[in-house]
Amino acid sequence: MIKKFAFIVAVFAAVALKGMAQEPFAVKPAPFKKYVQLEKGVQLHQKPSAQSARLAWDDSEESSLLTWRKGKLRSGELPVDAQVLPVWQEQGEWYKAQYYEKTVFVMKKYCADVQLRPLKDLGDYQVVRVIPLGKYVDGMFVFEYTAECNASHQGSNYMDAEGVVCFNKELADEDGDPSADKIINDAKTIAFLMSNVDNMPHHPLYVFGIKGDDHVYSSYVEE
Repeated sequence: MIKKFAFIVAVFAAVALKGMAQEPFAVKPAPFKKYVQLEKGVQLHQKPSAQSARLAWDDSEESSLLTWRKGKLRSGELPVDAQVLPVWQEQGEWYKAQYYEKTVFVMKKYCADVQLRPLKDLGDYQVVRVIPLGKYVDGMFVFEYTAECNASHQGSNYMDAEGVVCFNKELADEDGDPSADKIINDAKTIAFLMSNVDNMPHHPLYVFGIKGDDHVYSSYVEE
């Protein structure tokens, strides 16, 4: 999933966390070497070169995607304004880092090392029609699987041929989206989710906080 909303961790995450005793999959700690805070407006590059393409949001009506752009941004595109990035490794004057599902390069001179702080909850992050499943590991939330979902179905919960979870409409909120509170308190629905993880996309999502900052950050790794 590439849409912007898919990158934002949900209150729905609590659905999985309530049922961890039933969870049939293992969760690995975050693989990153360090975490850095960027100066405002620093550009993220496709390669360790200032002449390489820059990362931008394509925010046009037809799309809401991250895209690489060399030269001037096009109509509907916005520069990426990253704040905190997890780092894979150092390459000379550059860090190889992660921004949502994109591997990026950022110059070290625009970055400062930061320390993680243990998260107690997911803050006020919200999402539409996505349920991430995972555990609390080393002070952060690690979501191994992500389920797209809707709540317009009448009848038993099921997963369609495209892997979308269809909940009974009684589990919907007033907007027609799956209700975290209702799902958390429905043992059959929790068991259903846990029994279907093998059919869900495996795109590890790491959600963390840093010391001196109340925000919650996330990085999404495609495999």
